[in-house]
Amino acid sequence: MRLDRFFGEWRAFGIYQQSHYRSHCDCRYELRGLEVLAAAIFEVAGNCVHYCRYYGYYYFIHFTSFAITIAFLLKFFYVIIMMSAKTSVSGADGGNHRGDAHANVNANVNSNSNKPKLKLWPSTLSLLHECPRCFWLQHHAHLPRPRGIFSSLPNALDAIIKANVYPFIPLHSKPSWLLPELRSASVVNVPKLFYEKDGVVMTGSLDQLLQLEDGEYFIVDYKTSRHVYSPETAAKFYSLQLDCYALLCEENGFKPIETAYLVFFTPVSMLSEGALLPKPMNIFRFETTAIPIPVDPERAKKVIAEAVAVASRDEPPEPSPTCEYCHFVRQIMELEEEVNEKENVEKR
Repeated sequence: MRLDRFFGEWRAFGIYQQSHYRSHCDCRYELRGLEVLAAAIFEVAGNCVHYCRYYGYYYFIHFTSFAITIAFLLKFFYVIIMMSAKTSVSGADGGNHRGDAHANVNANVNSNSNKPKLKLWPSTLSLLHECPRCFWLQHHAHLPRPRGIFSSLPNALDAIIKANVYPFIPLHSKPSWLLPELRSASVVNVPKLFYEKDGVVMTGSLDQLLQLEDGEYFIVDYKTSRHVYSPETAAKFYSLQLDCYALLCEENGFKPIETAYLVFFTPVSMLSEGALLPKPMNIFRFETTAIPIPVDPERAKKVIAEAVAVASRDEPPEPSPTCEYCHFVRQIMELEEEVNEKENVEKR
């Protein structure tokens, strides 16, 4: 083996690696002394195989043992090279540790800002007033109240009512049975509304929105019931829901709304008693009764702020004295304590 050829190839190999090692291996460090040594070892092993083809088995045995030794040395130097590479990379980026620290702080801030937002709906926000603890369990601990069998008949009736009203939207009018006192009103097509502010996302869909010729809006919410509520009772149960609807409309570009209507559908009688009709489902008649309810978006904002304060607490608030769910849980816990005390007495 000619030493001048060996060192010439070694030098050329090192220059090639210095110019192409970065792009080939996608690393951020240059070829250093240990890496050049590894390149030389590769070159020696290659020359061993090359010259074995020309100098017979005697040299082949010696070159084979030499190659095995080189293999072990290569593994040793490979470990050293990787360690020096990591050290060089960390040393080259040592000045960026402070920037990385700031990046981690910013990442933590962003992660805090990306916390799950409180999702509310106008129809369920009233749970806060029913029982603060149940509201906390649902929105903080993600333990909603257990649900029993829920009748889908009201939803089906709402869908039928809305389907009866939709054809009047392009006509800029309304059905005659819908708030006859608002003769010049027309049905407005309203998409799903969104309210997002201060970590709260509230969504809602209006049953109907009416507009007079002068631009005044009225919210319409359909209710099905066996009897019509009094104005006081209706305002007690549905005022917060309608306030939220008014807030959603205002936040989505509609003019401020001052009045909403609860339109009750109550079954009153059959169309023709005793008549033989082919479809019994066609014989029921509903009566509509509209109750005006004043709305105020500011009241909804106050309740939303209260909801955020309750949901963000680490400990659950006190339950409402009238909450049947919390009362049931309290009875179960008391019963378990009594059973445990009896078991302890029996064991003694």
